[in-house]
Amino acid sequence: MLHTIKKENLYTAIKELNQIGYPVVLLCKFSGIARSSYYKWLNKIESKRELENKFIVNQIIEIYEEVKGIYGYRRITMNLNRRLNKKYNHKRIYRLMKSINL
Repeated sequence: MLHTIKKENLYTAIKELNQIGYPVVLLCKFSGIARSSYYKWLNKIESKRELENKFIVNQIIEIYEEVKGIYGYRRITMNLNRRLNKKYNHKRIYRLMKSINL
């Protein structure tokens, strides 16, 4: 069952349980994640690309809600490019929409 859970979710669960008082060593062992991987995730700095992707995802959600979920990734891409006056690739928009289950 753990292979279906995203690692990002595991890391956040470990972080939250650690704040409650559970030891990181046991949480990492139970979830099957190396402790060093957890600390690397904890201290990572987001890149410009990741920040831009978060912004794009928020814009995608806005457009998707405005049109009440009618548009697919092609129309979302067209509207996003017009709204932001940029040229994003449809494959990137498709990947981002897929990551948030739209």
